[in-house]
Order: sequence, then C-alpha cells, then structure tokens
Amino acid sequence: MQQEIDRKLQEQLVATYLKLAEALAAQDWEEIGKVNVQVNEWLLKMEEHKEPSESLIQLKRQLHRLHGSALDACVDECEKLRRSLLTQLEYAEGRSAYTRVDML
Repeated sequence: MQQEIDRKLQEQLVATYLKLAEALAAQDWEEIGKVNVQVNEWLLKMEEHKEPSESLIQLKRQLHRLHGSALDACVDECEKLRRSLLTQLEYAEGRSAYTRVDML
C-alpha cells in the first residue's frame, strides 16, 4: 500500500515538474500560476505521506529548485512590467505638460 502511494505521488510530481518546466520555458506566467497551485496541492499530499522513498524526496528537491527558478523568473518579469509602467507614466506626464502649455 505504501509503495503504491509513493508511486502515485512520484507520477504526480513528475507531471507537475514537466508542466512547470514547459511553462517556464514558454514564459507562460498564467500557466506558472496554475502549476503553482498544483505544487501546493502536491506538497499537502506529501505531508500526509509519513515515510516517502528516497526517490520521492529527490524528485521533491528537483521540483523545489525548478520552482525557485520559476519564482525568480516571475520576479524578473514583474520588475520589467514595473519599469515599463513607470516609463509609460513618464510619457503621459510629458504629454500632459504639453497639453497644459498649449492651453496657456
């Protein structure tokens, strides 16, 4: 019974890992968010599994590293978006200044 649970968890983990790797490679931020929910669900299942096998623990470590990379990539993307929005705000302020001057 324990081995069957372990095998199912491994299958779920590998599937989650592959989805996350694919979404990260495609920079599909929405999909990364969905996979993040799956990672959380998987970790909750893992908590219930009292004695995971060494291979399951190793897979968990690999997912943890990939998940960290995905988080870093999301932070980088948020920073790019922040800078882009600031630039747009600066352009809007410039256009607004021209409008005010033209009204004088």
